[in-house]
Amino acid sequence: MNQKERSAEAVSGIVDVFRCPLCNSPMKVFALKSLICSNSHTFDFSKQGYVNMMNRPSNGHYDKKLFEARRRIIMESNLYTLLHEKVSEMLKKHLDGSYEPTVLLDAGCGEGSHLQKTLDECKNDAITGIGLDISKEGIMMAAKNYKSPIWLVGDLANIPLSDQSCHVVLNYLSPANYEEFKRILAPDGLHCESCSPFQLFKGITGNPFY
Repeated sequence: MNQKERSAEAVSGIVDVFRCPLCNSPMKVFALKSLICSNSHTFDFSKQGYVNMMNRPSNGHYDKKLFEARRRIIMESNLYTLLHEKVSEMLKKHLDGSYEPTVLLDAGCGEGSHLQKTLDECKNDAITGIGLDISKEGIMMAAKNYKSPIWLVGDLANIPLSDQSCHVVLNYLSPANYEEFKRILAPDGLHCESCSPFQLFKGITGNPFY
């Protein structure tokens, strides 16, 4: 089984959490090749395993070199170690075996390293991680480097997931869409956000973890 088929199989296991970004209809996996909604809108799995669910071309501001530099900082330095440990500790306390499977979305995941580090810290096979970012370049890199999460190119203004489908929404140092987060969070779901010092200074949020 190649990476495209493995990703399609992983999506098949939680396909009820997906909704079409064009018409909001339920979706299904077809022949381990595509996600198709009830109105026949089709989104193919790439050979790397990610799915592009944008309904328009994205104008990303980040290139491959920037994502490579970000990945090196996250994975090879201790800069974010405490952050990942604290977030994972919160997740363990909140989940506590209550949801199986557990759907965890990293909204604005970039090249995927924050999500992978968090999953590694949690050490919980019941968690299915989904990484979503508008940058195709970032998602391509995520799919190349980290095989277990589900990777989606998509828009935070139109998240291709069903209402109340996510038990956890992570938002690491990236833009947020709180209306969409509220829509997709399950009852008693957890939204965990980390903000830059500049955001805190500007008063966007008073607490980087909540």
